[in-house]
This record gives sequence, structure tokens and C-alpha cells, in this order.
Amino acid sequence: MKIALVYDAIYPYMYGGAERRYYELGRRLAREHEVHLIGWQFWPGPARTSSDGMQLIGVGKPASFYDRLGRRTLAEALKFALAVLPACAGKDYDVLDCSSVPYLPVLSTRFARPRSNIAVTWHEYMGERWGSYLGKRSIAAAAIENACARVGRVRIAVSGFTARRLPGGTPPTVVVQNGVDLETIDAAEPAPGGPDVLFVGRLLPHKQVGLALEAVRRLDAKVSFGIVGSGPEEERLQESASRLGLSDRVRFYGPLTDSKAVYAVMKSARLLVQPSEQEGESIVVKEAMACGLPCVVVDAEFSAAKDLVAEGENGFVVPGRAEALAEALGTLLEDEGKRRRFAANALAAARSFDWGHSAARIEEVYAGLVAGPAAARAR
Repeated sequence: MKIALVYDAIYPYMYGGAERRYYELGRRLAREHEVHLIGWQFWPGPARTSSDGMQLIGVGKPASFYDRLGRRTLAEALKFALAVLPACAGKDYDVLDCSSVPYLPVLSTRFARPRSNIAVTWHEYMGERWGSYLGKRSIAAAAIENACARVGRVRIAVSGFTARRLPGGTPPTVVVQNGVDLETIDAAEPAPGGPDVLFVGRLLPHKQVGLALEAVRRLDAKVSFGIVGSGPEEERLQESASRLGLSDRVRFYGPLTDSKAVYAVMKSARLLVQPSEQEGESIVVKEAMACGLPCVVVDAEFSAAKDLVAEGENGFVVPGRAEALAEALGTLLEDEGKRRRFAANALAAARSFDWGHSAARIEEVYAGLVAGPAAARAR
């Protein structure tokens, strides 16, 4: 099959769950199929280059992704939607898989290829959350998202949580979960001098890293906290760490675009904290579990991270309050025996989180599209 994966951000130039998903699935599919990853051109030189057996196709210079509040910008979405038109129109792709975010490219891909086998991958579905996210502009945003949910011959949800949030009706929805690179994780060695508690992810408002800082402040003064990632919230979080008197206990690693470096830091830590209030699925939690880290996550209405944690077995799911996070973190930090039991359970659970399984499943979905719409339905 000739497959196009359409998303504005491309790994490893940008580091996030959706970027990782397309890259990891794409490079595995490329062993047997022709795979084109279409996005902004983050690399120097020609617009077309190759990586891990895939063809990377740049459609222009990247626009600014986020506004000052850490929200995706309409200008970037519109610019990318227009840029992908010539990249998709008239091409002989058997399947086009377009990311739901940032929405407008879903509609332009459909316009460019009205009779093609289009799949839309849903990393999350905002729905009623638009109100608190965009305020007055939420009605228009919700309408666009709902329109995108009707595009294509199949909707691919990254988790059961996201599948349940998608509106009913057509097209049909299948679940193809995110995975982790177990081989690379198993080979990684712990980095020296790791933190007690670790956060990994983009520094955006909904990640609520400030809540984790407040929780760490409530723990023993010897407890250290590591933050891996970058984003619009970075400067504010550094100021918060200083204001809370945590400057000597908190380390900002910045963005670690090499996954091996991320795994090395994970293996050097004792716990992972995931305070995010919005996650369609959390690759970071899966990777942390595969590195042997118990995870403490927030029980948030719009987050699927809680579905990955077996409460009281490999981590804790707690209310989104600093004192609740601190209590759960402290319980494991103060009882090494329990922490080790949780770590062993996390490792065991993570053996099923392999990108190879996800790639085999997505290949089935794509083959079903090529064979005919009815074959793409979940069995």
C-alpha cells in the first residue's frame, strides 16, 4: 500500500504523543509499504527527505503553533490546511490518515481527495471542554470539530476513552492504541543522579505542572523533582519554582528529543507524576511504566491517563489537588518496599504496550479500507 500520514508536527523536530505515534507506526509500516509523512518542513535542504524508511514531505516553513496562553492558533491550522492541498490532490495514495488536530486540515484533505480512503486519527475529542478552553470562540470550534468527526471512511481512536467521547453515527470507529518502544526502553541505562519525582511532557497550561510543584513543596525537603519538556509555560514554571523555594530541588531538563535520553532519565527516577487534566491517551505514562516507574495521575474528566493505572497496584489515581498528589507521592517515596512492588507491577503491565502490536492493527485497518468500507469496521 501507498500510505500518507498527515500531521503538521513531525518527530523528532517536535516531541509529543501524536508526533511519536505517526513516526513509530510509519517506520514500522515502511518495512512493507510506501509511507509518506506529510507535515511542516522542519529540516534544512529539499522539501522531501527520508527517515527510517519513510519519505518526509515538507509543505512549507512551520508557522507558530501556540498563542501566549499555550493554545493552538487558528492561523497555523489554516495555513497548514491550505499547504496540504497540493501535497494530497492528484496523488495515488491508497490510504490517507489525517490527524484530527488541528481540525482544518481534515476538511482540506477531504476536499483534495473526496473519493479517497481517508482515515482520521482522533488523539482526543474536546466536545464540551471547548467552553472552558476558548470561551466565546468555543461554539465555532465545537462545530468544526463535530464536522471533522463526520469525515472519512473510518475514525481511528487512540484509546477506548477517546472512542467513547466521539459522537455516534458514521463513520465507524476503531481503536488502535498508542504503544512504546520496548526494545529501546529495555536497552536504556539509567542516567546518573536522577530525580525522585519526574514529569515528562509539553509545558502547557492543561498539563498542570504547577500543581505538581505545589505537591513537591509539601514533601520532605530532600525530595527532588525533574521536569522534562518545553513549552509556553516554561518561564512561568521556573518563576513558580523559585517563588516556592524549590530552586535547589527542581531541575528543568528542557526538551529531550532523543527518546533514549528520556528513557535514561525515567529509569533514574523513582516515580512519575502526571497531573494533566486533558489526555486522549498518555504515551508518557506507558513509557514510564515500561521503565519501571509507578505513576501518580490525576482523576480528571477529560483525561484517559487514569485508565492506564491500576489503583493501588502500579500507581495511584488522585483528585486534582496538591495535597492529594503530595500524599500519594509521599506514600511511595517513604515506603521503598511498596514502591518496588508497584514498579514490578508497572513493568509487567507494560509488556503489552508495544508499537509492533499497534502497527499490525493499523495495517489491518488500512487494508480493510482498500478492500472496501465495510471491511474497516471493528471486529
